[in-house]
Amino acid sequence: MRFWSIIIAIALLWGCHSEKKTLILVSKDNHSNIQKWLHKTDSTLDIREFYMIPNDSMNYYLLKADAIVLGGGEDIHPSMYGHNEYLGVCGEIDLFRDSIEQLLIHQSFRNKIPLFGICRGEQILNGATGGTLIPDIPSFLHTSINHRAESDSDHVVIFAENSWLKNLLKSDSVWVNSRHHQCIDKVAPGFIVAATAPDGVIESIRYADTLQQPFIAGVQWHPEGLLDEPSMKIAKLFLSYCRE
Repeated sequence: MRFWSIIIAIALLWGCHSEKKTLILVSKDNHSNIQKWLHKTDSTLDIREFYMIPNDSMNYYLLKADAIVLGGGEDIHPSMYGHNEYLGVCGEIDLFRDSIEQLLIHQSFRNKIPLFGICRGEQILNGATGGTLIPDIPSFLHTSINHRAESDSDHVVIFAENSWLKNLLKSDSVWVNSRHHQCIDKVAPGFIVAATAPDGVIESIRYADTLQQPFIAGVQWHPEGLLDEPSMKIAKLFLSYCRE
């Protein structure tokens, strides 16, 4: 009897330890805000900051990843979208980050991994797949909206008909924060616009072929900085695709 009790105990322990956690790679996560946002929905997630992973371990995590998040941060080098002449109006640039985020985007498309872009994340998703960016909104656009404001309700975004945001939030619009000076100009092939600001700045895109890529989308604002009901619904939707 004791022998079989030990065997059963070992089997139970093995089952507990072998249960796979959902692995999410976040390109870069300032102050761990993205991690806190996602953990607020599911505390069991295994979230790794890809920027901090040693180069010789990156491929291992890419092959294991269940989902990818591209976070906010520095400007994108304009050579990525064919406009080197924009360099003079760009702010700080991190070429290493540009390169690893392109790697993450490529992996998402190749293996149908859900991907969500936040602010810069939406911009590089667009720039790396054939779209272009406006490198500095104040220099290129006439608008009364301050897209680099400090409050949590800086401006409204308006959802396109039948967009993923309108269907998810059951609303025509939502108030958001705004922390950017670059934005999408020409939308990349295969993507559709899901939301805009009142001045026309694109606030969300999604890959249109959801059979080929179930969920690849981005937003220009920071849901991880709001943690309100719409932000948490976005997190839950994203994680639902990870588990599929």
